[in-house]
Amino acid sequence: MIRGEQIPMGTNGKSRPYCELGKVLDALARERDVRGPYNIAHQVQDTTGFEVSGQALSKYMYGEYLPKREFIKAFTDAFELTSYERAELAWLYTYGSRSDVADNRRLSSSGSFVPRVF
Repeated sequence: MIRGEQIPMGTNGKSRPYCELGKVLDALARERDVRGPYNIAHQVQDTTGFEVSGQALSKYMYGEYLPKREFIKAFTDAFELTSYERAELAWLYTYGSRSDVADNRRLSSSGSFVPRVF
């Protein structure tokens, strides 16, 4: 270690990636200009009244704990997710990984599946 180099607390000098659920929560929040577990927690609490700490949210994002369904509901309400985003989040929450269908298709505004156009 170089003298004066700072190491973030709790990481032992190694950065940990978010789990799959954490990556999706982070991406959905970032699309709405909210960054980081503590800011996401504040957004959820301020807009829905659902109490969640930044520390708990951080543990969800790193996969240390699985959030309760009530948190997922509060998150979808707080960030006003589209029907497609809700479906993707529900699938990931339930099965722990992204579906091949979600990667290759998207929901149309009518709610039916249509092929994704690239």
